[in-house]
Amino acid sequence: MDHLWLALTALATLAIAVTGVFHFVRPLRKHRLFFSIQMKNLTDTEYATIKHRIEPTIDQAAAMKCIGHVYYFNRNVPNHASFQEEQFPIQMYMDELDSCDYFFAIIIKPVLSSIYFEAGHALASGKRCVIYALRGLDVLPTVMRLAAHIEDHVCVVECDDLDDIVHKLHERVKRLGEGKRHGPNKPSEGTR
Repeated sequence: MDHLWLALTALATLAIAVTGVFHFVRPLRKHRLFFSIQMKNLTDTEYATIKHRIEPTIDQAAAMKCIGHVYYFNRNVPNHASFQEEQFPIQMYMDELDSCDYFFAIIIKPVLSSIYFEAGHALASGKRCVIYALRGLDVLPTVMRLAAHIEDHVCVVECDDLDDIVHKLHERVKRLGEGKRHGPNKPSEGTR
């Protein structure tokens, strides 16, 4: 009878423990990504080329299991003429920026662009910021460049050309999709 009592006590304890573990174990939070590209002061051809080259990677990210949400405003803005500032969904845009885990920016020219405000906001909010910029162009503000040296959540990836940007962006998104958790800095990507 003592053995039966011990066995029942052990089973009850195990059942309570397993129930407790399932209660406290939460599913892995999926990443929220925000992609931003320059638009203003690029030619329609430059803008269309960037969109065409990076959108397959953005689509791939949206389909990955570890990615919960992808925001990319430019998808439905094929050219400058189709952008209507008075219809710009600023509240939704800022909400998406505030809720993202990763902020990705692609900067190819030293031109006036909202991308700098977005990057600054993401940086100040502690988001994981990955800024892709062409090597040798002076396109980044001093604080943005220097923050990559002291902040673990900021990474500036220097690239040789648009092909290099696309390749490095694709590799980064692929790692996120594989569920690899890390800060944005990866020296092998040409960070500075």
